[in-house]
Amino acid sequence: MRLKVRGIGVFAHREDGCSTIFDSKMPMKVADSESGPSLPRVWVLIALFTILLGFAGAFFFLSRGASVAMVVLIASVVLAAAELQTYFQFFCLPKPSFMGMTSRGSFWIALSASFFAAFLLEAGTLIGAPNSTPLELGDWRAKRFFVFFMLSYLLILFALEYVPADISDRFKLYCHNRLRRTLFAFLVAYGSSFILALAVGFLFHRYCALSFWPQLLFWFFLFAAVATGAVHFGFKIISLEFSVMLILLLAGTSIISAIPISNLFSWDDEIHYSNALHLSYFSDAELTSSDLMLMHLFDVQGGHTVDASMGRFPVDGSLTWREDEIDLLTAELDAGYGRGVVATVEGIASSTLSYSMLGYVPSAVGLWLGRLFHFPLSLTFMLGRFANLLCYATVCFFAIRIIPCKKLLMGVLALMPTSVFMAANFAYDPWVISFGFLSVSLIVRSVDSSNPPTSHVVFAILLSFFVGLAPKAVYFPLIGLMFLIPTKGLTPRARRAFYSAVVVLGLVVVASFLAPLVVSNGGGAGDIRGGEGVNSSAQVRYVLGNPVAYASTMLKFLSTSYLTPASFGAATVQWAYLSDLSVAFPWLANVVLIFVFCVALLDSDACSRKIFSVAGAVWALFLVAISLVGICTALYFSFTPVALDWINGVQSRYLLPLVLPLLVFVLNMPYVRRWGRRFVPVAVMVVSVSLLGFTSWMLLFSRLVV
Repeated sequence: MRLKVRGIGVFAHREDGCSTIFDSKMPMKVADSESGPSLPRVWVLIALFTILLGFAGAFFFLSRGASVAMVVLIASVVLAAAELQTYFQFFCLPKPSFMGMTSRGSFWIALSASFFAAFLLEAGTLIGAPNSTPLELGDWRAKRFFVFFMLSYLLILFALEYVPADISDRFKLYCHNRLRRTLFAFLVAYGSSFILALAVGFLFHRYCALSFWPQLLFWFFLFAAVATGAVHFGFKIISLEFSVMLILLLAGTSIISAIPISNLFSWDDEIHYSNALHLSYFSDAELTSSDLMLMHLFDVQGGHTVDASMGRFPVDGSLTWREDEIDLLTAELDAGYGRGVVATVEGIASSTLSYSMLGYVPSAVGLWLGRLFHFPLSLTFMLGRFANLLCYATVCFFAIRIIPCKKLLMGVLALMPTSVFMAANFAYDPWVISFGFLSVSLIVRSVDSSNPPTSHVVFAILLSFFVGLAPKAVYFPLIGLMFLIPTKGLTPRARRAFYSAVVVLGLVVVASFLAPLVVSNGGGAGDIRGGEGVNSSAQVRYVLGNPVAYASTMLKFLSTSYLTPASFGAATVQWAYLSDLSVAFPWLANVVLIFVFCVALLDSDACSRKIFSVAGAVWALFLVAISLVGICTALYFSFTPVALDWINGVQSRYLLPLVLPLLVFVLNMPYVRRWGRRFVPVAVMVVSVSLLGFTSWMLLFSRLVV
């Protein structure tokens, strides 16, 4: 017996049973008895059985922690979705893909490719591990191999669905029409930039006693950013999104290379490095003395003479760092890494089995590659940071490319100095910010479309939210932005399926951070970084018993401290332990706020007018407000002494994921700008690059001395 798929399936499907590829114009189809894809009952039962096993496994693993139990449950849901997509991809009617027409034979090819990829990844992990080798069968780990296999298979399914079938033809056409001209333009632009950077860098090194290598990096970034803008705006060779991505990579690489290896550089980077390192092994992590120093603040292991913080605490904006100081720390950490493993974490760490660990995947990949090629620790550390930067820049590229309007605004927000700084370090905030951009882009494109959404597109939005919210699920109210997507053209069944999918995703994300709170009876002792008097369980009881008093505390905190120009300035030009530029220049906070507000107003066209509605603005404002309440409440529980009439630990940077939804849906002026179509984008990008360059110079590159 075969069951007819109604409403939103795993992906959109044409009436011939084949799933669509990048077809955002096609409305969702609802299968009836005569047409549409059908699903055999056995596949439904297999998927349901997988989810039931997930519930059973979650209950079984509850003893290891609520986070681990949630990972088991979420993994079962993902596996069930993969099972259904497997049927539609390989066992339904043939469909075109970048691999050719899919068929049952393609399924076995996909399985074989996944197995081979898992074999290579496991072997690579053992090759890179100091104390392990792929030649010893006992070093191979079945659990890790299975994870690699499933990840490879999921990536194949994703690629078959979302990579255009004619990708090779597009690439050949691009190479034939534009590649040679583009390469020549960048060769001239970046070659000239490098020569200028050499000259200016030498002058600052010679007459200002600043370290030459960082000066070369900084000035090359600045000149190359200007050259990139000239190639884009002057010659129209590259798109805006490609320009933004290149500028992000240039700026971030200069930051990464200035101080190759250290901690107490970005917020909680010792914790982020530890998590990324454990994830890069997945199980049986092997730690050197240098790893332990980077994972613990102010720690000096045997064989070392200095800790990895370089004196950055307490924060001192006048502090400088000498070349020999940086070289000494780098040499000692490389030497400690070369001496071998001093500790091994047996099995899979509980922290690794967490939904939030998705945000560390890019950095973990970078560390994995560094070990595979046996790079010194300093280069491996830089590679982990660069992988994080590359992920941020790439996701921002696709977000700007997809959104039909507000491209300039998104480019400005992507280039905010604080976001770039975090992307160039071990941090998961850039993951949240960039996938937030992507989610909003997909929603805006769906709102702008004259056709109802396909499940192909809806699933992409759900996936973007699911992945992006993993590190900070407290932003879950933003999932509600999907309710702005028009569903007028859908049948009642499809509409109910759409709303159900959004609600289910919201519940899963909420459960990921509420489950540990409930299981631990309110969160236990809370975050030790909050100091004395912090007790999450007692704080929860206080809030439940005194809701009016807590509401008053929150309103006072938001109105007098958090939602102010100074706070927004800190969110955009603060570089953690390198200081806050808005403190040294208080006027800068107002300048940045006015600049972003003006860009939001000026970056307006017919699409901007189409996506605006009063009801939509009110709804988006409500979601942003709920997100703020959630952020404050989470920190009040975990970071604030019981019954304190203030909220501690709420960083200004937590505003960054909320800025784009606020500006796109709430502060979006419904008019079409018909003037300055060439001047405005140029001026906006000049200001953005200038702000990023000024912040980089003042907080880092002017402080690296001979």
